[in-house]
Amino acid sequence: MTQASSPMPTRRKLLIWRVLVCLIGAFLLWQVVATNLADYYVEKGAEGDRDAVELALWWQADHPRALALKGRWLIRDGEAAAAEPWLQRAIAANPADARPLADLARLRAQAGEQALADDMMEAAHQLMPVDPGVQRNIGTYWLDRGELVRGIGHIATALSGDASLREEYYPLLMLAANEPALQAALEPLALATPKWWRGFYQYVARNAESADTLGTLVDLREKSPAHPVSGWERETYLQRLRSDGRVGDAYLQWVNHLEPGALQELGYVFNGSFERPLANAGFGWFSSTPRNSGFHITDGTTYGVVGQRALRVSFSGKRARFQHLYQHLFLGPGDYEVSGMARPDGLQARRGLQWRVHCSAGSSELLGESLLLVGTGDWREFNFRIQVPPDCPGQVLRLYSAGHREVDHELDGGIWFDDLRIRRLVTVDADADAPAGASGDSESPANASDEAGVDAAETVTQVRSEAFSPGNSTENKD
Repeated sequence: MTQASSPMPTRRKLLIWRVLVCLIGAFLLWQVVATNLADYYVEKGAEGDRDAVELALWWQADHPRALALKGRWLIRDGEAAAAEPWLQRAIAANPADARPLADLARLRAQAGEQALADDMMEAAHQLMPVDPGVQRNIGTYWLDRGELVRGIGHIATALSGDASLREEYYPLLMLAANEPALQAALEPLALATPKWWRGFYQYVARNAESADTLGTLVDLREKSPAHPVSGWERETYLQRLRSDGRVGDAYLQWVNHLEPGALQELGYVFNGSFERPLANAGFGWFSSTPRNSGFHITDGTTYGVVGQRALRVSFSGKRARFQHLYQHLFLGPGDYEVSGMARPDGLQARRGLQWRVHCSAGSSELLGESLLLVGTGDWREFNFRIQVPPDCPGQVLRLYSAGHREVDHELDGGIWFDDLRIRRLVTVDADADAPAGASGDSESPANASDEAGVDAAETVTQVRSEAFSPGNSTENKD
């Protein structure tokens, strides 16, 4: 009779397996904890905490990002020889990370191995073609190498991924716009209009020494069939030209991009008949009414208009200053008459509305104003004269609510306008043409070839020569 086997060996095996499982679990848990802590300290190190990099390496000695950061800190300390092994270990730990490869390429370049460094930078680009940090490093590398066009291309890629880089590198891109040899680097950017383009364009508009820099960007944008120049880009350019006192250049830029049908409305006042919509651009009518202001500016039909349409401005009785309808003008030095037709439609106000012409470039002088328009009535003509001085290359025709007290700007009702125009007055020397013994001055409207007083005047007057209507001088019927 055989004796039953003892259960002890089986229990020992179970115990051993349990111990092994616990050890393996503890090891895996340690790995997870070490990796997570190493990742945490790497993030801190990437933000500039050098001690955190050392802690990351203590938790995980072969952490590839920690190795790369260690090498980069040594480079910044001027210890290139000490940094190289760390970068090599980082590349070995993660060959897909281009960041230590780009740093190592710089060390190779400093050691005189330029061809190898170039190849390493190209490899880094292939590994991470859109990473903003890598593209920034590659871009600055090529800039240092003197290959500015190539470097700007990589910098542009970095700007798309990291908005914080934009203010740092906008000056570089603006410099490229100023240098004909570098403008080719901006052309693909202007054609594609990356998401940072608007901010860059506005930066140039504010900070460029000359409007010509902005003009270069506009010229580059004109070459884009897929993304044509937008209205805000062109308007920003016109505003910069006007602010530089180059009103003639702004006018020509605007005229050259008008639709063929709009050319028929050219004159000292554009679209004074209000037959076309208000465009809020260039030297056309601007109308912007704040929400809840009680102002409304619309075009429509009514009886007695010169053409098919007229402009109506209406008010709802709120107390607010009105100055929200205006047009930039381009008048040369001389005497002019401003005229138009108005039909007050139950317009109630202590004082009323008034058209004024101010200088907008060179000075802000008031050049003239109409009589007050208020009440109810049929169509009637208003007119007033202005004298544009030589130091006033640009002007603004604007409709205001008149008065100095707040209560003066409480308007209710509406008013229609039509057939606004400006004609130039020329003083004729009667002694030169009159018979002997006759003398005196007379006024007559100028033809369209009157000098505008700026370099662009001859071209401008040719463009709008047939659009001017001489009109007749009349007394204000108010």
